[in-house]
Amino acid sequence: MDKRIVFTGNVTPHEVARHYLAADLFVFASTSETQGMVLLEAMAGGCPVVAVRASGVYDVVKDGYNGLTVAESTDNWAEAVINLLTDSQRLPALSENSRAFAENYSEEKITEKVLRLYRRVVVLGKSKNG
Repeated sequence: MDKRIVFTGNVTPHEVARHYLAADLFVFASTSETQGMVLLEAMAGGCPVVAVRASGVYDVVKDGYNGLTVAESTDNWAEAVINLLTDSQRLPALSENSRAFAENYSEEKITEKVLRLYRRVVVLGKSKNG
């Protein structure tokens, strides 16, 4: 395994993006992800995710589309990782889907959504006060 897995330690934010681009898969065993940001970052680099079913994970990992979610079990998690890494058709498909999914969370798209929300709030505020 030491020839296939690299434990990098701390890396700069710029280096993190390069690591995602070089990786085949993002494995995530935490049960306490609150916003899914690290998952989206990995997906933006084309990494499908294997994650334990938990809050925050459900928001971004669509099981079978951009990754896999598994029960909180070391055996289930490890089996999903192995199965995905050895599936030469499914891994590239989930990788492509991961990139496409992450595009929905680009700075530009999130900014557009926030602006639409603000405009709606302003219009609703004016209609109630006017």
